[in-house]
Amino acid sequence: MIEIDDSLVTKPHPSLSPPMADPSVPCHDPLDDLPVQVIRPRSGWIRVDWKELFDYRELLWYLVMRDVSVRYKQTILGSAWAVIQPVTMMVIFTVVFGQIAKVPHDGYDLRLMSSANDVSDIPRAGKRLIIVAVVDQVLHFRIINVVGKMVVDTDAKRLTEQARPIEDLRKQLESLRPPHKLTESEKVRVITSVTSIVGHTLHDDVPYPVFVFAGLIPWMLFSQGFAKAASSLALEEHLMSKVYFPRLFLPTAGVAVFLVDLVISLGLYALILLYYGFMPSWTVIFVPLLVALTFIATLSLGLMFASLMVFYRDFRFVVPFVSQILLFVTPVVYPVSLIRNPTYRWIMSVNPMFGIVPAFRSAILGVEWDFPCLAISTVTALVSCMFAILYFRRTELLFVDFV
Repeated sequence: MIEIDDSLVTKPHPSLSPPMADPSVPCHDPLDDLPVQVIRPRSGWIRVDWKELFDYRELLWYLVMRDVSVRYKQTILGSAWAVIQPVTMMVIFTVVFGQIAKVPHDGYDLRLMSSANDVSDIPRAGKRLIIVAVVDQVLHFRIINVVGKMVVDTDAKRLTEQARPIEDLRKQLESLRPPHKLTESEKVRVITSVTSIVGHTLHDDVPYPVFVFAGLIPWMLFSQGFAKAASSLALEEHLMSKVYFPRLFLPTAGVAVFLVDLVISLGLYALILLYYGFMPSWTVIFVPLLVALTFIATLSLGLMFASLMVFYRDFRFVVPFVSQILLFVTPVVYPVSLIRNPTYRWIMSVNPMFGIVPAFRSAILGVEWDFPCLAISTVTALVSCMFAILYFRRTELLFVDFV
């Protein structure tokens, strides 16, 4: 048997030994004082966390600046492509639709008549200025707007305070009797005289390049931003699978990057207006609102197709197809006045760009606004954008599983 000397066994000091727990007193765990949070997956329509989007606002700015900096990187012409693309489309549309097809566009058409009864023979389509010289040497002035409504119907007897300008116009018209065809300079002089007489703001026929480029400004933002936003999630799958951030920023940045091109296009359009001698109307102050509306319309379609493209890659072939269809059902190369039936115009205004594109022309050139079409397109853009955001949030949780 082995004996152990008690002096060699180390014993703890009584003051260092832990106190014995009293079995009659329940043990208290400090973790029990912490709040318990149960995490469950959300179901149904998920609301938008606007506070989270605001907190991540610097990330959105970074994504936009990143796309701007790399868009024309390692290209020969660089940012000049922002000028070449709209100018090329303007030239093509002008030659094909303006010169060959001779598509009518917004503007006033001057007609000189020898009898007041001849007015009924004129088709009321588009903007037309009609001057009627009756047999008794009394001049009649009638102006018909885009929807065929007569906005001015007066004669020289009612405009006694304009006796001197009317007499000057009568002398001017002596050499312009039908069937004499007016030259452009003669037409401008007559319209200028009528403007001062009747006190109604008129514009001569808008040159087709001026007409079509005003429509290309919002359309380029829509078509390019729509394609970029629709493919943004599929192109950024490596980023979405590594770190969390509001996925809503990817399509938004895809649209916002083309605002830079829009600003360049506006500067280029100012030079085109200067070349043709057009002065922008005071309603140009509404252009920023129309740009914001175009951004909303573009984002609504971009969000929907971005979500669908994650689950169904077939939609990458649908995006250019939809853009081509919308180009022809949007009055980019033709005026709204070409659609004479108001009911058809209201139905086509469900396309948000149908009302926005003519509004750009009205804001810049001062031509008549088509408020019913603009109102329908505005409501459609806002409602579709809210639905697209909610649908995007509903499917956002599944993105990482499918990219």
